[in-house]
Amino acid sequence: MTIPPEPSQQENAYFIDHENVAEMARLLDQDRLYTQAMGGLLPERANDFSGITHVLDVGCGPGGWAQELAFAHPELHITGIDISDTMIAYAQAQARVQHLSNAHFQVMDVQKGLGFPDASFDLVNARLLGFFSPSFWPHLMTDYVHLTRPAGLIRLAETEMSFSNSPAVEQEHSWFFRSLWRMGSSFSSNGERLCISAMLAPLLRQAGCINVQVQATALDWSYGTSAHAEMYKNMQVGFKLLEPFYLAAEVATQKEIDHTYTQMLDEMHSPSFAGLHLLVSASGQKPA
Repeated sequence: MTIPPEPSQQENAYFIDHENVAEMARLLDQDRLYTQAMGGLLPERANDFSGITHVLDVGCGPGGWAQELAFAHPELHITGIDISDTMIAYAQAQARVQHLSNAHFQVMDVQKGLGFPDASFDLVNARLLGFFSPSFWPHLMTDYVHLTRPAGLIRLAETEMSFSNSPAVEQEHSWFFRSLWRMGSSFSSNGERLCISAMLAPLLRQAGCINVQVQATALDWSYGTSAHAEMYKNMQVGFKLLEPFYLAAEVATQKEIDHTYTQMLDEMHSPSFAGLHLLVSASGQKPA
């Protein structure tokens, strides 16, 4: 097994500036797309929220999932937390505009602990937080279990990114995987993939959860599909914002990045383009 270099100590593990407005807009669009692709707000329970009253959305970003839930289920009390002041300010403003009095948002860094009493929530939802180091995940899972009420549900959702016939898209993904690995934020043994999706169910079981289930969704965003335009925009913005991360990890030069980025946009626009985006969720119950 190849061991990645020792990770540098960073106050924030996220690989894109979390106060960036372009990133906020990207996350909002991505959130809607992923929720729809995965089958709704809680497909692991056929979107049945019976028995659930208090919900925690960890790493809520600009609050897309939490606000959609608050609108669909006014009887629920939803709390969203994120490290970004900009994201939380936006989520709070949107909740006020939409009169979602059952949705509340606050700035919180999960790496410094989750500041809620034990057994506060019936559902802990955490999506796309796969950038933490492997050594931190057990601590995070312990916090989730403490915050969940007996018989409550913990739901984790991550992505293994896309598979495509575009050489440039594949190169961008390779740089992303390698950068995370070099920064010590990957479960991969060699930096070839993310591998976070494979770890979701084991992490839940190791934390003591029961009735652990895994669901996988393949989002077809090939040329001509309904998802193509949204995923094209996601890649166009996301990979541009990732460039400083690539440079910091020293996986590519700016010249290589510029060339590949331009090639990627051209290849994604080709009628022959084929792309499949893999989304995986795992859910488990805290013992009663």
